Amino acid sequence: MSLHRPHLLLSLSLALLMLAPWPASADDAEADVEQPPPIPFGVVNAASVERVLTEVQYVFDVAERPELMQLVEGVLGQIKNLEGMDRTKPFGALFYLDAGLPPTPFPVMYIPVLDEQKLIDTLTFGDNRWKRSGTDPTRYDQISAPNLHLKFSHGYAFICRQGDWVLEEELPEPVVFNEVLTSRYDLAASLRIGSVPTGIR
Repeated sequence: MSLHRPHLLLSLSLALLMLAPWPASADDAEADVEQPPPIPFGVVNAASVERVLTEVQYVFDVAERPELMQLVEGVLGQIKNLEGMDRTKPFGALFYLDAGLPPTPFPVMYIPVLDEQKLIDTLTFGDNRWKRSGTDPTRYDQISAPNLHLKFSHGYAFICRQGDWVLEEELPEPVVFNEVLTSRYDLAASLRIGSVPTGIR
Protein backbone atom coordinates (compact mmCIF):
# COMPACT_ATOMS: atom_id res chain seq x y z
CA MET A 1 0.00 0.00 0.00
CA SER A 2 1.41 3.38 -0.96
CA LEU A 3 1.00 6.69 0.89
CA HIS A 4 0.66 10.06 -0.71
CA ARG A 5 3.37 12.59 0.22
CA PRO A 6 1.19 14.58 2.71
CA HIS A 7 0.17 11.39 4.49
CA LEU A 8 3.79 10.19 4.60
CA LEU A 9 4.96 13.44 6.18
CA LEU A 10 2.16 13.27 8.76
CA SER A 11 3.02 9.67 9.65
CA LEU A 12 6.72 10.52 10.08
CA SER A 13 5.86 13.51 12.25
CA LEU A 14 3.67 11.42 14.54
CA ALA A 15 6.37 8.75 14.82
CA LEU A 16 8.99 11.35 15.77
CA LEU A 17 6.67 12.81 18.38
CA MET A 18 6.10 9.39 19.92
CA LEU A 19 9.84 8.62 20.05
CA ALA A 20 11.00 12.02 21.25
CA PRO A 21 11.51 12.46 25.00
CA TRP A 22 8.72 14.46 26.60
CA PRO A 23 9.74 17.42 28.77
CA ALA A 24 9.22 16.89 32.49
CA SER A 25 6.19 18.53 34.04
CA ALA A 26 6.59 21.35 36.53
CA ASP A 27 5.83 18.96 39.38
CA ASP A 28 8.45 16.47 38.19
CA ALA A 29 11.02 19.23 37.80
CA GLU A 30 10.36 20.44 41.33
CA ALA A 31 10.67 16.91 42.66
CA ASP A 32 14.07 16.52 40.97
CA VAL A 33 15.43 19.71 42.52
CA GLU A 34 17.12 18.98 45.82
CA GLN A 35 15.65 21.14 48.54
CA PRO A 36 18.13 22.94 50.80
CA PRO A 37 18.15 21.95 54.48
CA PRO A 38 16.00 24.11 56.79
CA ILE A 39 17.77 27.03 58.44
CA PRO A 40 16.95 27.93 62.05
CA PHE A 41 15.45 31.40 62.44
CA GLY A 42 16.89 31.88 65.91
CA VAL A 43 19.52 30.58 68.29
CA VAL A 44 20.41 30.83 71.98
CA ASN A 45 24.08 29.96 72.42
CA ALA A 46 26.28 29.50 75.48
CA ALA A 47 30.03 29.50 74.84
CA SER A 48 30.63 26.42 77.01
CA VAL A 49 29.82 25.05 80.44
CA GLU A 50 33.29 25.96 81.68
CA ARG A 51 33.05 29.57 80.49
CA VAL A 52 29.59 30.00 81.99
CA LEU A 53 30.69 28.52 85.33
CA THR A 54 33.76 30.78 85.38
CA GLU A 55 31.55 33.81 84.79
CA VAL A 56 29.09 32.71 87.49
CA GLN A 57 31.96 32.23 89.96
CA TYR A 58 33.25 35.73 89.12
CA VAL A 59 29.82 37.28 89.72
CA PHE A 60 29.48 35.53 93.10
CA ASP A 61 32.99 36.62 94.10
CA VAL A 62 32.30 40.26 93.19
CA ALA A 63 29.05 40.09 95.17
CA GLU A 64 31.05 38.61 98.06
CA ARG A 65 28.83 35.54 98.05
CA PRO A 66 31.22 32.77 96.90
CA GLU A 67 29.23 30.22 98.92
CA LEU A 68 26.44 30.49 96.34
CA MET A 69 28.63 28.48 93.98
CA GLN A 70 27.87 25.47 96.15
CA LEU A 71 24.24 25.74 95.09
CA VAL A 72 25.27 25.60 91.43
CA GLU A 73 27.48 22.60 92.11
CA GLY A 74 24.57 20.95 93.91
CA VAL A 75 22.35 21.37 90.86
CA LEU A 76 25.06 19.91 88.62
CA GLY A 77 25.32 16.95 91.00
CA GLN A 78 21.61 16.26 90.56
CA ILE A 79 22.12 15.94 86.80
CA LYS A 80 25.19 13.69 87.19
CA ASN A 81 27.63 16.56 86.68
CA LEU A 82 26.75 16.55 82.97
CA GLU A 83 28.62 13.28 82.38
CA GLY A 84 29.10 12.56 78.69
CA MET A 85 28.90 16.26 77.79
CA ASP A 86 31.92 18.14 76.47
CA ARG A 87 32.13 21.11 78.85
CA THR A 88 34.53 23.04 76.60
CA LYS A 89 32.26 23.48 73.54
CA PRO A 90 29.19 25.66 72.90
CA PHE A 91 25.68 24.44 73.71
CA GLY A 92 22.21 25.91 73.41
CA ALA A 93 19.09 25.73 71.25
CA LEU A 94 18.18 26.29 67.62
CA PHE A 95 14.68 27.48 66.73
CA TYR A 96 12.81 26.26 63.66
CA LEU A 97 9.32 26.76 62.23
CA ASP A 98 7.03 23.73 62.04
CA ALA A 99 4.50 23.31 59.25
CA GLY A 100 1.03 24.78 59.64
CA LEU A 101 -0.84 28.06 59.47
CA PRO A 102 0.52 29.91 61.23
CA PRO A 103 3.84 28.02 61.49
CA THR A 104 4.72 27.00 65.03
CA PRO A 105 8.21 27.71 66.38
CA PHE A 106 9.97 24.91 68.24
CA PRO A 107 13.42 24.50 69.83
CA VAL A 108 16.10 21.91 69.10
CA MET A 109 18.69 21.68 71.88
CA TYR A 110 22.28 20.98 70.91
CA ILE A 111 24.67 19.45 73.45
CA PRO A 112 28.36 18.73 72.72
CA VAL A 113 29.18 15.06 73.22
CA LEU A 114 32.21 13.56 74.91
CA ASP A 115 30.71 10.08 75.40
CA GLU A 116 27.40 9.13 73.76
CA GLN A 117 26.38 6.40 76.18
CA LYS A 118 27.24 8.45 79.26
CA LEU A 119 25.23 11.37 77.89
CA ILE A 120 22.24 9.07 77.31
CA ASP A 121 22.58 7.94 80.93
CA THR A 122 22.72 11.57 82.10
CA LEU A 123 19.54 12.32 80.16
CA THR A 124 17.74 9.37 81.74
CA PHE A 125 15.61 10.28 84.75
CA GLY A 126 13.60 7.85 86.87
CA ASP A 127 11.71 5.35 84.74
CA ASN A 128 12.28 7.35 81.57
CA ARG A 129 14.36 5.36 79.11
CA TRP A 130 15.70 5.82 75.61
CA LYS A 131 15.51 3.33 72.75
CA ARG A 132 17.05 3.21 69.31
CA SER A 133 14.81 4.69 66.63
CA GLY A 134 14.50 2.15 63.82
CA THR A 135 17.77 1.05 62.25
CA ASP A 136 19.53 4.43 62.44
CA PRO A 137 22.33 4.08 65.04
CA THR A 138 22.38 7.86 65.56
CA ARG A 139 18.68 8.21 66.50
CA TYR A 140 17.00 7.65 69.88
CA ASP A 141 13.48 8.21 71.21
CA GLN A 142 12.21 8.39 74.78
CA ILE A 143 9.64 5.69 75.53
CA SER A 144 7.62 7.87 77.92
CA ALA A 145 6.87 11.53 78.63
CA PRO A 146 8.18 14.00 77.69
CA ASN A 147 8.86 11.78 74.62
CA LEU A 148 11.98 13.55 73.43
CA HIS A 149 13.79 12.68 70.20
CA LEU A 150 17.58 12.67 69.84
CA LYS A 151 20.11 12.48 67.03
CA PHE A 152 23.90 12.37 67.25
CA SER A 153 25.57 14.44 64.52
CA HIS A 154 28.68 16.63 64.17
CA GLY A 155 29.84 15.56 67.64
CA TYR A 156 26.60 16.87 69.17
CA ALA A 157 23.32 15.53 70.47
CA PHE A 158 20.35 17.34 68.91
CA ILE A 159 17.23 16.95 71.04
CA CYS A 160 13.65 18.04 70.42
CA ARG A 161 10.13 17.21 71.48
CA GLN A 162 8.18 18.76 68.60
CA GLY A 163 9.21 18.78 64.95
CA ASP A 164 11.35 15.64 65.02
CA TRP A 165 11.27 15.75 61.18
CA VAL A 166 14.13 18.23 61.43
CA LEU A 167 16.37 15.43 62.75
CA GLU A 168 16.07 13.78 59.33
CA GLU A 169 17.52 16.89 57.69
CA GLU A 170 21.10 18.09 57.45
CA LEU A 171 21.68 19.86 60.75
CA PRO A 172 24.06 22.80 61.13
CA GLU A 173 27.37 22.24 62.87
CA PRO A 174 27.01 24.32 66.07
CA VAL A 175 30.68 25.24 66.42
CA VAL A 176 30.72 26.74 62.91
CA PHE A 177 27.15 28.04 62.88
CA ASN A 178 27.67 29.98 66.13
CA GLU A 179 31.33 30.87 65.70
CA VAL A 180 30.80 34.63 65.98
CA LEU A 181 28.49 34.40 69.00
CA THR A 182 30.83 32.01 70.80
CA SER A 183 33.90 34.19 70.20
CA ARG A 184 32.22 37.35 71.50
CA TYR A 185 29.76 36.32 74.22
CA ASP A 186 29.47 33.83 77.06
CA LEU A 187 25.71 33.73 76.47
CA ALA A 188 23.88 35.25 73.51
CA ALA A 189 20.70 35.09 71.43
CA SER A 190 20.44 35.80 67.73
CA LEU A 191 17.48 36.17 65.36
CA ARG A 192 17.95 35.40 61.66
CA ILE A 193 15.04 37.17 59.98
CA GLY A 194 16.20 36.11 56.53
CA SER A 195 15.27 32.48 57.23
CA VAL A 196 11.67 33.38 58.17
CA PRO A 197 9.18 33.16 55.23
CA THR A 198 8.35 36.62 53.93
CA GLY A 199 4.61 36.25 54.51
CA ILE A 200 4.95 35.82 58.29
CA ARG A 201 7.80 38.20 59.14
